[in-house]
Amino acid sequence: MSDSDDLLRAKQKLSMNLDQWARFRQMPGRVQDLFIAADYFQHPDSPFDIAEILIDEPAVWQKTDQYYISLLLNGQQARPMELQLGEGRFHRANQPGSMIFSDGMRDKIFLGRGPYQVISLAIDRRHLNSRISELYGGTPDDLTALMTSPHFDAVCEQHIKGLMAICRRPGNLLAKDDLLDTIIGRFWAKTGRAAKRDGDAQVKSIRTAALEDVLDYMKLNLGRDLGRDELARIAQVSPGHFSRLFSAKIGQSPTRHLLTLRLERAQELLKQEIHLSVIEISRICGFSDQANFYHAFRHHVGCSPAKFRESR
Repeated sequence: MSDSDDLLRAKQKLSMNLDQWARFRQMPGRVQDLFIAADYFQHPDSPFDIAEILIDEPAVWQKTDQYYISLLLNGQQARPMELQLGEGRFHRANQPGSMIFSDGMRDKIFLGRGPYQVISLAIDRRHLNSRISELYGGTPDDLTALMTSPHFDAVCEQHIKGLMAICRRPGNLLAKDDLLDTIIGRFWAKTGRAAKRDGDAQVKSIRTAALEDVLDYMKLNLGRDLGRDELARIAQVSPGHFSRLFSAKIGQSPTRHLLTLRLERAQELLKQEIHLSVIEISRICGFSDQANFYHAFRHHVGCSPAKFRESR
């Protein structure tokens, strides 16, 4: 299968209305004209937006208050792209898996010919700076080391693709928050800076009473898309440390525990509330996607919701 065939399939798959994408609307017309197709995902309360883009050639527009991670999925040209991200020029081969990290406030130069198929992850500047400070004791100056060359990291590549896949489905705020931190951590490791020792963390544990409040809050709000910052406030710990501290106490991540609670509640409703349909129960338990509910239920219980209800 040729690269051209892959790009044609990408064009057919990416079908969202670009005019509804906030990042696209901020671009000048000459840059908008380079976009062939895209799927994008944004949330007003989220510190990031992510898009899979098919673009005719690389483009630079006005400065923005964001950091960008670009993952190349496919590039038709054999000649590498030449880049200058504020720390000297380098070349990025048109090789799938190639990633670049850039600062939206710096002057940049992109020279090359497309089309290119990329996943573009834009992270709010204050959010990322806060995360690296809180988790690793880092500063924005530490990030300049990431802007001197392309990066290849098969694990990080899968995390970025995974974040894109999760964002294609509604909900899953907790999973998105944790995956974003994982991606930030992979890039932080590439700076070569030492991370904080565990003993440097201000909070080493969630208080028992606060943890009980979090668990009760989860049970009372199974139908809502709960975010990590919301749960961290109840736990009275920083969002950056919440998932790690929760996992240490409970033995599973907040995302996994919330899923377990939702599936346990679904089993109760399937047995007790026979007037409710399976679709209604999936929504009550916080599954906005019915296919995702069926898959998770079968994986957790070993049979479909309908079969479970029949065997009660």
